[in-house]
Amino acid sequence: MWNIGNDVERISCRFVDDGHFEHWFDQAQGTDRFMACVADVATSQDKCLEVGVAAGNTIYALVPIEGKWTMTRGAVFSYREFEWPASDRLTDEKWQQMVREGKAPPAPVWTKSFTTGE
Repeated sequence: MWNIGNDVERISCRFVDDGHFEHWFDQAQGTDRFMACVADVATSQDKCLEVGVAAGNTIYALVPIEGKWTMTRGAVFSYREFEWPASDRLTDEKWQQMVREGKAPPAPVWTKSFTTGE
């Protein structure tokens, strides 16, 4: 856990440092380039429970850098869970279109205790 940020930075910088920044975009194609994805996790009669990630949320954190507390900013996954007709199960493509059009259901009420809104 302590080194995960270092590992992600090292991997990200490798694409920039070797002069092949364009390879970063080769790692994901089409639907996989947008973080939004969805899965149905339970079905009951004519409804299913969908769990999805919409666009990312911003996170601010104080971290010690060289002995000084520094405010940093990053991204975290958002979260959605909602009932959906089982006859119309969502694909990532359909879900991403809903997110882009602002038609994604809101985050669950319980997430309001640790988020500031979207």
